[in-house]
Amino acid sequence: MHVAKTVRLTPSEPTPPAADSVVQHVLTVLEDGKAEAPVVINLADKSTMADYMVIATGQSQRQVGALCSRLVESLKATFRLNSGVEGMPNADWVVLDIGDVIVHLFRPEIREFYQLEKMWGASFPEGEASASSSATFQESLAISAPNMAGAGRGAGVSASMSSPTA
Repeated sequence: MHVAKTVRLTPSEPTPPAADSVVQHVLTVLEDGKAEAPVVINLADKSTMADYMVIATGQSQRQVGALCSRLVESLKATFRLNSGVEGMPNADWVVLDIGDVIVHLFRPEIREFYQLEKMWGASFPEGEASASSSATFQESLAISAPNMAGAGRGAGVSASMSSPTA
């Protein structure tokens, strides 16, 4: 007697969205949430950590936390992406790991203290309030990190998440 096997096909994993689409979405959500001085640093071919880093400022812990929550929900709804989040509930400096995109959200004095942009060779916004928060995606992508040849995964980007006053 011959017994037929039932073969169950599982749907293939969905194709992850392109990193530049995720960055554009992040910038849109940050602009809608009134984040200030967004900077996009292109890390492709310079680090294995991610393809892009987005840095922005919220004026208070409440705004930084709200921006983070809004980003997490929007990325889940739009791209079905789950984000790793560090720095909540204190919300002085919140980091979202979205795979190929890392987002840093700071309160102004914390961003000024750490100057993460300078670490990656990007220019630090002079007057965050005067910096254009509605910079186009292409303008933001023009900022490029220095060649990090020889740097290992995440090398040079570890920093204490404590407050500068601690």
